[in-house]
Amino acid sequence: MIKGEEKERGRLAQELHDGIGGMLTAITLNVKALQRRHAGLRESRELDEILIMLRDTALEVRGTAHNLMPDILLDYSIPEALQMYCDHLNREDLQVNLHFHGPVEHMDKFTTLAIYRVVQELLQNIIKHAEASIAEIQLRSDQKKIILTVEDNGKGFSSESTSDGLGLKTMKTRIEAMGGFVSVESTPGMGTTVYIELSLDEAQSTIHGHSYSHS
Repeated sequence: MIKGEEKERGRLAQELHDGIGGMLTAITLNVKALQRRHAGLRESRELDEILIMLRDTALEVRGTAHNLMPDILLDYSIPEALQMYCDHLNREDLQVNLHFHGPVEHMDKFTTLAIYRVVQELLQNIIKHAEASIAEIQLRSDQKKIILTVEDNGKGFSSESTSDGLGLKTMKTRIEAMGGFVSVESTPGMGTTVYIELSLDEAQSTIHGHSYSHS
């Protein structure tokens, strides 16, 4: 179910962003051009109200599309989107380093969304719990599989203290639903390493409905 829902969310977001959103922008530009060409329409209260409604509708459509898929993934490649997100998180007490290896930009939208959300979840987890000063992210692709490694130099935790509250369950569910592998290694005082491996062939098969088992 997760796989089908994610794919449909991505498709709807793209249609809203590129289709309806683009049409609303075109209509707005045409109305403004009409006002410029006809002096009598420049002070038209009715047209001004139409422009306001178009603006509000466009904002509503954009907000709905964002809820389905982040705007940044509709406008940018995964390397660009992740770099902007990491740059936003960089601050005096936390340095986030991001490295890419291989053709990571060729992932399908379903895999791209999953990787982006996982990186978000793991970095937010580091900020909230790890007390780390450095986070290292490595994203690798050889066109057959994706490997994501997220490491931090924070306080770490023991296996007994791991809980759903640490934000790991959602991440594991997302990746395992795509047939992926997740490993979490952590030692108190020694930081945490999360390793994720995802076969692109497996991810593609789940997209097309060939696999719906979580086993």
